[in-house]
Amino acid sequence: MVNYRLPSFGLFTTQLNPVYWFGVPRNVEFSGLGMDVDHMASQLSAKNNSKGERVAFKRSMGLRSSAMEHQVPEMMYSTDDAPAHGISAVKALAIAGQQGQKIWTIDSNNISMALADINLSDDIENEIRNAVNVGNIAIAHQGYLDFYGTRAAGYLLLDPETGAGAYKIASGGNGGVLIFAGLLIIMTMMFFLMPLLASGVGLTFFALGLLVGTSLVAAGVAALTGNSFACNVFLATAAATLATMIGLLIPASAKVAGILWSIFGIGGSAGSALLGLLNLCG
Repeated sequence: MVNYRLPSFGLFTTQLNPVYWFGVPRNVEFSGLGMDVDHMASQLSAKNNSKGERVAFKRSMGLRSSAMEHQVPEMMYSTDDAPAHGISAVKALAIAGQQGQKIWTIDSNNISMALADINLSDDIENEIRNAVNVGNIAIAHQGYLDFYGTRAAGYLLLDPETGAGAYKIASGGNGGVLIFAGLLIIMTMMFFLMPLLASGVGLTFFALGLLVGTSLVAAGVAALTGNSFACNVFLATAAATLATMIGLLIPASAKVAGILWSIFGIGGSAGSALLGLLNLCG
């Protein structure tokens, strides 16, 4: 195989996580370093002019390069007392396989079945779907990994004709969105509905509003920690409580609110399953 490296580029970055106070970013915390080779190009030619060998060699280059995205930072920053831990697409797939997750090779023949089994973010699943729809192959594991306190997923998008591909990692979950929404509701209750506490209905409405907000915050925390069941239960609680609030505002809808409460009630398996379809819990 004759191989010439073409102009390529990548990034080595510092990763920071924002720290929020009532939904407002107040500080940042150092969370690690990131290595991302966005474009690695080469000119390949098999000496026997075999397309199959060229495609296989190109794919092996991609796998090796993906592995180096976690191996190089580990070697650079590990010490005897504090080893560094890096993640890459191929390492995430390997860890998922070791944990017993199913590793899907996805094409147009099994995409519906695979996406029904995979529990990753909507963005990742849409990216996989779009790649397969144009003739590519995707390789992905079933769900997020807990990698040293960080949720991570790895997946590959490969062109079967050329061997080129994208070797991608991603964090997951909508916990930050849920926490922000919950805190926003709590702040609204505190600042705008305090005068309603003088009446009985106002007190009830105020308490229900706080329950909605705290349930959303709890759902966000559960999503960020990878507990999708608890996240769905807290979301079901928020939905049921919101239905009750609507019943207080519109008396004619009280019966409907009661029906929704029976469906989305605390711990309700039906409510958790229905809300799970929205994939808000990662």
